Order: sequence, then C-alpha cells, then structure tokens
Amino acid sequence: MNKDDLQDMMRAARKARKARAVLARHDINTFIPFVMRDEETAIPITQAPYHAEWQTLCNKHPRLVLWSHVEAGKTQQLGIGRTLWELGRNPNLRFVIVGATAGQSGKIAETIARYIKKSEELHMVFPDLKPGSIWSRSYFTVERDSTAKDPSVQAIGLHAAILGARIDRLIIDDCLTYETC
Repeated sequence: MNKDDLQDMMRAARKARKARAVLARHDINTFIPFVMRDEETAIPITQAPYHAEWQTLCNKHPRLVLWSHVEAGKTQQLGIGRTLWELGRNPNLRFVIVGATAGQSGKIAETIARYIKKSEELHMVFPDLKPGSIWSRSYFTVERDSTAKDPSVQAIGLHAAILGARIDRLIIDDCLTYETC
C-alpha cells in the first residue's frame, strides 16, 4: 500500500466516524456501541439483540419496568448509556438514580459524570454536553438553558430523600436485597 492510498483510507475512516457520531445523536443503538466502553477493558460495548429491544421498549413506553437476570447489562445500557443519550438530546432533563444504597447509585452517577468530563466519543456526538455549575459525587448539573434548581442527575439510596421536587426520569437499579425481599 502506498502513502496516498493510506491517506485516502485515513480520510475515509475519519469521515465514517463523524457520520456515525451524527447517527448516534438520533439512534440510541448506534450511540451505545459508539460511546460506551467496557468498564474493565475499555473496549467498545457490543450490544446483544435483547439490549436493542430494551432500547426500543424505552422509546415506546415512558414508564417501563424492566426485569432481567444478573449481569445482563441493565446498568450499563439503561442507567448509564441511556441517561447520557437523553441528557445529550435534552440537557434540561432531571434524572434520579436509586440503588439499594447511596454508594451503589453513586457509582452509576460517577460513571455518567466521568463520560461527560472525559469521553471523546460522547463529545463528538453531543459537543454541548458539559459539566454545569453543580458537580458533586452524588448529584450534578450539566450546562442547560433551564433555570431549574434540581440537579440533572442525582444518586440516592432506596430510603433516602430526593433533593428538590421535579424528576423527569427515575431509574431504580438493583434495589432487591435480602431486607427488601
């Protein structure tokens, strides 16, 4: 392969990557494998067919209860990936993530925050998704046009009080414990 062919291929690859980022703004099933990374290996996530079905169900039903087996990818797909995608599309949304403990849900919020602060792919898809004025471990805002006092994302334990009064999305993740069952 000569130098000109290599440069042509590099240009085509960059163009394809930009096109994929544009498509990811409108399609969650393009967004997830483009932006999301395995937390241990940092390799892009590959969706199983049931993950795409979950996203379709979320698109169709504003209130959805999804039950699935352990290690199915619920947190990665819905708690983290979908939250990022929806915030990118509408930074005025307010999410509450409830876990069995505040520490558990806090890890989800921290992961979302890390993507917002550091993910090159996320910023290709949503260049305006940036940290806002409030930024802590358990709740934060993203830059938004609304003057809402409630955080963009807040993480709480199952029996904790929710800050503020307005919630657009409630994600309850792994709340079943010995005590609750």
